[in-house]
Amino acid sequence: MIHGLRELESNWRRQFGEAEALVGYALRKIDDNKIYRSNAQIWMIPASNLKLFTSIIALQDLGKSFRWHTAFYFSGTTVCVKGAGDPTLNWAQLLDIVKQLKKQGLAEVNHIVIDDSNHTDSNWGEGWMWDDLNTGFAAPIHAINFAFNAIPFHIAGDLRSYYQADLPYLEATLRNDGIVKSDSKDSHYKIKRLRGDYAYAIKGTIEQRHTYIEVAVPAGPEFFVHAFKQALNRANIKVSTSLKVEYRALERKEFRKDSDQLLHTSAPLSQMIKDVNQDSKNIVAELLLRSLDQSSAGTLSLQIGLKKLKRFLLASGFKNEIRAVDGSGLSFHNRVTAQMTEKILYNMMESAHFQLFYESLATWGHTGTLAEHKPFPKPWNVIAKTGSLKGVKTLSGYICKNSKIRFVFSLMLNGLHRNLSGEAFQKIWLQKVMDSD
Repeated sequence: MIHGLRELESNWRRQFGEAEALVGYALRKIDDNKIYRSNAQIWMIPASNLKLFTSIIALQDLGKSFRWHTAFYFSGTTVCVKGAGDPTLNWAQLLDIVKQLKKQGLAEVNHIVIDDSNHTDSNWGEGWMWDDLNTGFAAPIHAINFAFNAIPFHIAGDLRSYYQADLPYLEATLRNDGIVKSDSKDSHYKIKRLRGDYAYAIKGTIEQRHTYIEVAVPAGPEFFVHAFKQALNRANIKVSTSLKVEYRALERKEFRKDSDQLLHTSAPLSQMIKDVNQDSKNIVAELLLRSLDQSSAGTLSLQIGLKKLKRFLLASGFKNEIRAVDGSGLSFHNRVTAQMTEKILYNMMESAHFQLFYESLATWGHTGTLAEHKPFPKPWNVIAKTGSLKGVKTLSGYICKNSKIRFVFSLMLNGLHRNLSGEAFQKIWLQKVMDSD
């Protein structure tokens, strides 16, 4: 098989002009535990394959029942909100929260206090590209978040000059500064923020199949307040025209007693893990890593999360095979090896959390970030995590035959001239492995 894979790689380099690309992989056949490697010990940029590590340590350290909590208190016409990291809080849930506050006696609001103090790290990851920070995949990280801190704009086929976000709680516009739709499966666009609340402009090329673009909000707490005010209005709770909004840490004396607070809980990690691995939502991965700080309830710490990840890997027998600076893989400063990634996936098969983890991954041709691929011929299938940055394509997971795992693999490509050529290599590489069996 090694000879066949090397020949495959050489042919691909010639066909796609990728002479300088770095290809690394580790492939394990389950039946005989034979391992095939190429550049498997070289540090590679993993892109979103880093989420595999984040989700595994989250399952181990936090447990599948872990939930985020957002606390609401009110006294008279003052409402206090204290966040602990939940990025999944949505409009329907907020409407329900406001209804409950109304039942508890809230009739008018003239003062809102927003406590985002549980998050003190940077709102963006180390090494995140500055010109990506207005895109939805680079949304800011806070203790108080709303709807993944992103605004979806539907891009119609007629490419209008302006797009309006179809949201019940916010007016937002996206100006077309020169968008071209392409039949190729590649997008190169930039978003800039304009003056005014939630006004953006977009320029570049997007794939024909893309029907919407997500942009990042400037800050999660302010975005939440916009939605919260609209939810109060929907519930016929009077919002003062001279409403005062404060962003600060709450003092204990400002709380009502704990038994009187309204506590919103997120879905459990057993459900949210699909947001991380199947749909590759960066903000969820980032906040899970930060939530590994269990020294104080609700405290979020990137450094503690990274230390716990490192200790977990050392305990698993890995030394100097990873450099992680965030939880999502969006940073170009992250480094991992294909060898370690494959071994972690192999070890995970013995974990009590394996079935949950396995089902959180994308399925080739069916779900998540692999949904748009053409399925492989039966009885084969691929269950894996994708990763993509400029010049980087990664894919790690399990190759299955008749619904049984036949191979565990990690395939990483760095320094690509075109990401599309990396995607083409992934497909022919996987097919070659299947054909060899």
